Amino acid sequence: MPPEEIVAFAELARRHDVALVLDETYRSFRPDAHAPAHPLFADPSWRSTVVSLHSYSKDLTIPAYRVGSVIAGPELRRQVLKLLDCVAICAPRAGQEAAVAGLTRAGAWRADRVAEIARRREWVGSALADRPGGFEIAALGGFFAWVRHPFPDRPTLDVVRTLLLDHDTLTIPGTAFLPDDRRMLRLSVGRVDEAAAALLAERLTEAGRRAGVVTG
Repeated sequence: MPPEEIVAFAELARRHDVALVLDETYRSFRPDAHAPAHPLFADPSWRSTVVSLHSYSKDLTIPAYRVGSVIAGPELRRQVLKLLDCVAICAPRAGQEAAVAGLTRAGAWRADRVAEIARRREWVGSALADRPGGFEIAALGGFFAWVRHPFPDRPTLDVVRTLLLDHDTLTIPGTAFLPDDRRMLRLSVGRVDEAAAALLAERLTEAGRRAGVVTG
């Protein structure tokens, strides 16, 4: 989402006195990760509207330790601490130590990781640019590609099952995240190299060919 669109949402939220909650888990993997994701924190009144959530599982590679941050105004932070007191007093010590080490001493490693994911993202984007088998990229974010399958008359879960059993390709159906079936698949780019991206395109092409999909 472009920064100016985030600003517009913040202005809308402020006018209606509601919170704008930003899930910024993947902000480190933006194309221009050195620049702020948005200018909201430069506005002195940001605390009246903005709540920023961040998880360190991706950019510090410490999944499952449930370590993250909440950036918000003091009143909301007090309420968050009340909730945490009833749910989990604190994250596991190992995760806390890993987060501190990553934030204070792993700058170069983090930059290399961001560049690595950018390459993998580019390989996936290039491999699917010509809509192999009719499968089309709808969005290509920090860690995941949202791909629209070309079968309007088939439930997405059925398409996922066919890709797995007949084409050795594992994806997650968009229906796991969306309120209805929008023909979406979610693909992770985190472990895809150039050869795997090319193989993915071949398998999607074959899946489309078997189903009679004709692509230009």
